Amino acid sequence: MSVYANSEERNLRIFLLRHPFELFLFLYKSLKFTVAYFSVRISKVCMRWVFIIRMKIANLIGRSEKSALLLEELPDIHFQPYGGTLPDPLEIKLATQNIRMGAKIDWFYPYADREDIFALNRFGWTLSLLLQYPSPETAEFALNSILYWIRQMQEPQGGPAWESYSVAERLANWPFILLIAKKLSAISDDARGIIAESMAKQVNYLLNNLELNGIFTNNHILNDARGLYIGGVVLNHNIALRKSKELFSAWTEKVFYPDGMMRDGSSHYQYLLCQRFEQVYYLSCFVKDTPFSGFMEKWARLMRDCCDFFSVYDRKKCWRMPMFGDISPDFSPEWLSPDAKAGWEELKKWLNWTEMGGSLKKQSGAPENKGDFVRFDSSNVVIFWHIARENAAYLNHGHYDLGSFVLFYKGIQIFADPGQFSYDTKHAFAKSAKAHNSVLLDSLGPFCENHKLNLFNAYHPVDTRFSVLRSDEYLSLEIMSEGFKRLPVPVEWSRKFSVYSDKMVIADDLKSVGNNILESRFQISPGLEIKEEDGVIGIYHAQTAPIRLKVADLLEYKCNLIRGSNTNIDDGWVSSEYGAGSSAIVVVFHRELSLAKTYIYEIRWQNVSS
Repeated sequence: MSVYANSEERNLRIFLLRHPFELFLFLYKSLKFTVAYFSVRISKVCMRWVFIIRMKIANLIGRSEKSALLLEELPDIHFQPYGGTLPDPLEIKLATQNIRMGAKIDWFYPYADREDIFALNRFGWTLSLLLQYPSPETAEFALNSILYWIRQMQEPQGGPAWESYSVAERLANWPFILLIAKKLSAISDDARGIIAESMAKQVNYLLNNLELNGIFTNNHILNDARGLYIGGVVLNHNIALRKSKELFSAWTEKVFYPDGMMRDGSSHYQYLLCQRFEQVYYLSCFVKDTPFSGFMEKWARLMRDCCDFFSVYDRKKCWRMPMFGDISPDFSPEWLSPDAKAGWEELKKWLNWTEMGGSLKKQSGAPENKGDFVRFDSSNVVIFWHIARENAAYLNHGHYDLGSFVLFYKGIQIFADPGQFSYDTKHAFAKSAKAHNSVLLDSLGPFCENHKLNLFNAYHPVDTRFSVLRSDEYLSLEIMSEGFKRLPVPVEWSRKFSVYSDKMVIADDLKSVGNNILESRFQISPGLEIKEEDGVIGIYHAQTAPIRLKVADLLEYKCNLIRGSNTNIDDGWVSSEYGAGSSAIVVVFHRELSLAKTYIYEIRWQNVSS
């Protein structure tokens, strides 16, 4: 077990000596969570097998449901066909790797990252391929891939291909793949019948295997709803349509704040969920499904505004965004970006779905709050903060990033969030406080990162507050958290950011009666050069003036530069999309705490000689 985990457990033993009654509360909550978890799991397994048995009986007695594929229920599509030849060999992009396509696809291949298996069976790669190479040859390949999948996966059989989220993805992707394909190459009536029958099975399977997991239900349920709606439209499946609208109505406000920001704390998932809502909104308008289309329009516009919140443009008008929280393996940030040539914005143009437009450049001005996020624009600088109201242990895609920030200078990211390279547990470091521009005390962050220990109410106080003030000269953001009071020697902590026109001052106010070790970390973006000169860290980029990072009372600190490794995706690694990233440098300041003191760090981006 790691030193990191041992530290929390050592703290817990001390805590229990002081609060023995909490052990009984822990046992009660553990039992409650365990019963809830296994009740959901057992119910899901039973429902899945009941559905499979019913399907097998229906096939044996010849009562399989007949459906028609109503592609005409989808809007017309207009694009310029690709005039070149396809690359040979043809490669497709999965979650973490590109693979060469042979005559037959192995849907069961055991890729090292499970998300690659999911990606192959969800067909997002097929949609991307058609957007990049809209040619008859690509259309034929796409259609044959779908038909081959159906032959291989005739009946629900469990595994990644029949995981509910994957079923919902296919139901949402196949109709738009076929919509493009039929413009390029005729789809026979036999092929339509085979696909319609398979989609009907998948709709019914999803209806019986929705990701309604009690207290564990997350944003996946909205993707289930999307799959049911799109599948319901092209199959004229009224039960699926009705259930979809029920799910959207019941769960949207639980997944999003009223202003449209996702509660999970992931900037990339904000874009992904916005794409899902836009897709259903435009389709509901096309089929004149009112008042549901009004409901979807309201939320899609709010979500798009929150996507705009994350948009940053450099001097060349190139789009950027901070990568807070997890990065989805479904579609890359680039595919969802307003500048993508073969992504969501391109498909919207083909469908003439441009009413909402793409992301717009944010204007400089007063600080803006969206959900748990704060943004501040100055003349050359854009700064983001995520102040989680809940422990990331309870957020599906959030990270332990309290007190952290992301800073862009002239559109270039200087201080980064690490993103998330993979959902594999060996890459879990990126979720930790240690991977962010934040504070550690005795190697621990403001939140307890051991899920089991979070069952203790008193061990981990979750009271976190923040305030934002602005005068004519500067922005002031103060974060107050009681998280470090769980330490054997409790510490009071608050972090204040003061942003001026030419610098940001970070002040950590810490009150301790012991010998805690303070560790302040600054994650530098990949591709930047670092030079240490007279106790000041210079951060250099070819297109900008240098940024200076310095700490008050430097002689009392030990400063380390951690250089990331391309062979060890851990400390000093920043991900640009799922399965991809670059090594970077982390600046770490260490020192012992005094009884009560404020520790000052300054980041200066103009007048750097002063």
